[in-house]
Amino acid sequence: MNWQTTWIFPLLLLLFVGCKKADLTEDNPSDVEVTTMSHITSTSEACKEVLEPDWNDDSTQIPTILGYRLQNNPYSLANMQQASINLYGQSNGIAINRKYMRFKPSDETQLQMLIDTDIELTDYPLDYYLVQEGDYYDQGLPPQEIPWLYSAL
Repeated sequence: MNWQTTWIFPLLLLLFVGCKKADLTEDNPSDVEVTTMSHITSTSEACKEVLEPDWNDDSTQIPTILGYRLQNNPYSLANMQQASINLYGQSNGIAINRKYMRFKPSDETQLQMLIDTDIELTDYPLDYYLVQEGDYYDQGLPPQEIPWLYSAL
């Protein structure tokens, strides 16, 4: 017996036996949905389901963490013109093409109007160094209050 046949048998055993789910429908109440092997068309799909969890259903919310406030507005027209001079020796063609906006909707109607636009909104200020982008930014407001929203238009 050579070394290839020595490791192929355990691998095949793991593939066909190791990834099967047990049928637990008899022990479970009727209001709980149970996935059994009869719902999965092949063994490779069963292994994929076991080995690749669905990360989209992650229930852990990660906070957005901001660092220091960007000093002297690095996105100002003067700074962009100076950067162009440093790179290209001239600042021709550098003009304002976006404006930094901050919104504070006072009610659900105003919030829905903002959401219905094509404006990309964030719940954290854009003039801070972004340490970690997460699912939410804690502005220190009561939970029922609508937070400040930020965008570059």
